Amino acid sequence: MTDDVEQILATANVVSELLAGATSAMSLYLTVVSGYLLVAYLAGKELSSLQTTIVTTLFLFFTITNTVATVLYMQNAYYFGHTYGAGRLPGWTGPVTGIILAGGILAAVKFMWDVRHQKKE
Repeated sequence: MTDDVEQILATANVVSELLAGATSAMSLYLTVVSGYLLVAYLAGKELSSLQTTIVTTLFLFFTITNTVATVLYMQNAYYFGHTYGAGRLPGWTGPVTGIILAGGILAAVKFMWDVRHQKKE
């Protein structure tokens, strides 16, 4: 094989691995969000303030970490793909994914807030 073909294949492999990392980080994000929503729905009213603070702090730490990891993996995949000529990933995917995942974090925390502070009718 020529050097150009080997470089394209190596770059495609790097991009593929980076996108696999983004997929793994997003899977962990979805798992943590699902667990937090289940806790909020099933036990949110019965949790003490300390318990809610602990659960929410851990939730925020893990989801923000996984959001940042997902965005960085996607941005690196875009960089390597376009720098070395094997890019098929649009440049907007990382930031848009980050915005969507951040919106999910805010929605989950709002859900917990609503469960714990229900208005009495």
